[in-house]
Amino acid sequence: MFSNIKDQWYSLAVSVLLGISVIGNLAQHRVIRSLSVAGAAAQEIQGVGTRVPALSVRDLSGKPTLIEYQQQKTPTLLYAFSPSCSWCKRNTAALHDLSRLIGSRYRLVGLALSSAGLEGYLAEHPIDFPVYTGVPASAIDAYRLRSTPETIVISADGVVLRVWTGAFEGPNKEDIERYFSVRLPTVIAATEIGQLLKK
Repeated sequence: MFSNIKDQWYSLAVSVLLGISVIGNLAQHRVIRSLSVAGAAAQEIQGVGTRVPALSVRDLSGKPTLIEYQQQKTPTLLYAFSPSCSWCKRNTAALHDLSRLIGSRYRLVGLALSSAGLEGYLAEHPIDFPVYTGVPASAIDAYRLRSTPETIVISADGVVLRVWTGAFEGPNKEDIERYFSVRLPTVIAATEIGQLLKK
């Protein structure tokens, strides 16, 4: 009799665990499905091969400006950054070199996603191409600008050709160098700068 009760408890425990597993798998399936739908929607807007809308922004003097692509003879490199972004600061030398190396083949446009501290940022980390601010929330959503730095190449007819999220280091650096056929300096982390200064 003891063996039979033990077997029943064991069977009940296995059934409960199996039920919990099935419920967990169903919940996980719903989450994965919703993420793939959201991911597909993002690709529709900013995915390679999609057309992007013109950007209504302000130049640094506050003058309204429309950044259009179809009027251009060359592709546009859009560089989105934020004055509070530490990786954007570390990316300055590589960005400067990229601008110098491709500036004759691409129109370069800087987008400051925040104007807080922008003047000081640009004084300390100059960007040698036009910088705009006042990017509307609708454009931030349309371009899927969630983190900085973000680099987007847009064709002369307004189609996204390439997107890189993050600093120009590691795989991003290698891919950017291949794409533009250039060599960029290494992005140095603040801790590495401190170590170099101590030597």
